[in-house]
Amino acid sequence: AILYSEDALLDIAADKIRLQLAQTADIYMFRQLRAGTNVRYAAGAASRLLVNAPPTRADFDLIVRDLTGVDCPRVTKKIGASMKVATQPIKAAYIGLYHPNLSADIGRSDGFIFAENYGTQEVLHDDELGTSPAGIRFIPSTIIQPWLAAAISISIAQTTYLSNGVASAGYPDSYPIIVFGEEAYGHLDLKSHKSMEVSTIVPGSEKAKTFDDPTGENGCVSADLRTGGGILDQRRLVRYECCASATWS
Repeated sequence: AILYSEDALLDIAADKIRLQLAQTADIYMFRQLRAGTNVRYAAGAASRLLVNAPPTRADFDLIVRDLTGVDCPRVTKKIGASMKVATQPIKAAYIGLYHPNLSADIGRSDGFIFAENYGTQEVLHDDELGTSPAGIRFIPSTIIQPWLAAAISISIAQTTYLSNGVASAGYPDSYPIIVFGEEAYGHLDLKSHKSMEVSTIVPGSEKAKTFDDPTGENGCVSADLRTGGGILDQRRLVRYECCASATWS
């Protein structure tokens, strides 16, 4: 099929594999970051088993206090208001990574400034949600996965928050928000090798001809990924765990 197809199937497969490699590297880093020891739970809960509240401005303010208290530099610079209607200035900020299921709750927090109201279009990412008043800029990613039905000390009959990723009765899921400043973590590629390499063998080429396939009828796509990273300073990264409301509005 690859040899006689009018479509560039090998190129399509190679593009998909490159995307999967990038996502794999992101997942690896997320697992490193969510293992941090600097943790806060919504509404002052004592542990993940007791998480039973959505994200709030008060908690965001406490996270910023934690980071500024250890002289953690902010990642972004101040954005001034512009002459456009209803734009607002944005202070220098930390970065918060979260799952999209939390977007409604974060956007409802007191004083939240949505990205479309920035004085300029200096967004960190096309999907950036906005900024908390204390200075956390929020970027969603489905890679930031929750601990499903983790709050087992809460009534299993609750329907206020998502359970197992859906709006149904059950123990609440615990969603992490990873908030960090400069030099909180490091990510590196191995210099002695290509960190991400996708190789293609085209059917009919000399490389495709083997003892088992002397005419080279078969082709293939292969990939290698070499990456590493981890938290550099636990004090500069906070994992905040909270619930996601079952209703969007």
